[in-house]
Amino acid sequence: MDNMMQESQVDAADRMLLTQLQRDARTTVQQMAEKSGLSTASVQRRLRRLREAGVLQKEVALVDQKKVGLGVTAIVSVELERDRLEQIDAFKRKARIDPQVLHFYCIAGDADFVMVVVAPDIAGYEIFYPPVFLCRQQCAQIPHLNCGVD
Repeated sequence: MDNMMQESQVDAADRMLLTQLQRDARTTVQQMAEKSGLSTASVQRRLRRLREAGVLQKEVALVDQKKVGLGVTAIVSVELERDRLEQIDAFKRKARIDPQVLHFYCIAGDADFVMVVVAPDIAGYEIFYPPVFLCRQQCAQIPHLNCGVD
């Protein structure tokens, strides 16, 4: 089977199954069949095709951050010195592997990157950010804390 699935090959039934999986990846094939009006065999074939085509890339678990001691979620914008490509690459590598960085996006606008970072508390965040940002060498501006405490 061709690994490149055209957007037009994802039909309304596929989209319904994808929506169900995005809401809860533990939904059984039987439950998806009942909700979609498809047979269980059809749901299984469609899911296999979507996985093989790379439409379904992986299934992940959402962790309740507070229950694992991470009560602070910070949205961090970072502006880097743009003429230092090797340092930008080093920053990206470090941010991508840090377990406190849940999401990491390159963006357009005033900032270069936005990260979603978790920490146990504000003090934990303050310990986290200096080693990640290496601000004296890389950052045009030291990031400020924009956080939501659940």
